[in-house]
Amino acid sequence: MNSAPSSIGLPKYQRGVGMVEVLITALVLAIGLLGLSALQLTALKNNHSSMQRSIAVVQSYTIIEAIRANPNSA
Repeated sequence: MNSAPSSIGLPKYQRGVGMVEVLITALVLAIGLLGLSALQLTALKNNHSSMQRSIAVVQSYTIIEAIRANPNSA
């Protein structure tokens, strides 16, 4: 016994509707994944910029502390 629905009883204009729904779902999913990857790329860029700023701040504090420790050699 085959319990799977067949398209024999469907009108002509409804055949293939399932395939169209699957294609639209795949398109929506692909657009969503592209948006997610763009969001991840933006986050990585911002993280890299933040790391560079933090390194610059640490280096400037190091220089300032060296000047405070020995102002004559500065």
